Amino acid sequence: KIRNFFMTTSSLFPILISVVAIYTAGGVADGFSFMRFATTRNTSFCIQKGRQLSNSDVRFHLFSTISNNNNNNDDAINSQVDKKLSKNEQEDLWLSNALYFDQKKKSKGSSSGKHPNEELELSLPKHITCNTWPRSSFGRKLKKRAARPWMRNVEIRELLSPHPLAGQLGLFAAATFRQFDVLGEYCGEVFDADDGGKYATYLENRDEKYALGVDAQHEGAEARFINHYAGITEVNQTNVIMKVTYVEELQRVMIVCMRDIQVGEEFLLQYSDEYVQEYIG
Repeated sequence: KIRNFFMTTSSLFPILISVVAIYTAGGVADGFSFMRFATTRNTSFCIQKGRQLSNSDVRFHLFSTISNNNNNNDDAINSQVDKKLSKNEQEDLWLSNALYFDQKKKSKGSSSGKHPNEELELSLPKHITCNTWPRSSFGRKLKKRAARPWMRNVEIRELLSPHPLAGQLGLFAAATFRQFDVLGEYCGEVFDADDGGKYATYLENRDEKYALGVDAQHEGAEARFINHYAGITEVNQTNVIMKVTYVEELQRVMIVCMRDIQVGEEFLLQYSDEYVQEYIG
């Protein structure tokens, strides 16, 4: 009878443990949104708050969210998402991060201090800002084989009626692109201040004095043919966006897909308000 009793009640152990875990962590009202667990025949396991635990037969998942007791929590989260570092804050981070790289050849702005963990210091990697290729004829062959002088899977087309920009050119997908795919780089001549022309975009905050930018009016890549989205499709939405990143220590403007893009779709950007007023009207 005792054996049958334990066999019958063993299946209830995960439920009892999950209830205890919720109340131990502060209850549903204090922040836990839901909990999922999966058990098999073996129910002997321990619980640690907020961490996945497993043995050969059991996996326990505990998911927590921020409490909704404070109505201002959403505003606080949104304000954190938009946080940007000042120039001094970013330089402090660089100095701090430099401790985790080999300091034998110190570059400008690197820290001169030693890492607090001497054992870790012995195995620190060299800091680089781009990929390194073998310094040999074989390395040159690898680079030549990997080089792509043209953007992949895109096609420049003349726009036909009833397209609002009929007679001009646009850039279209020749293959399927997935959300967050990088279409390629927006290249051009680098300028500072407000010397850019009709095909210009900025590498830095435009409000900064002598902000750097690139102008593809006289030279550029396929991305220069991406049109402004307004009035072109029934959905009237963009499907790509410009994002600035750093490659080989310098700013680069990358075109990133905002959603899946099918074959034959035109790539569309949102131009700045100033551009629209000056050139489109």
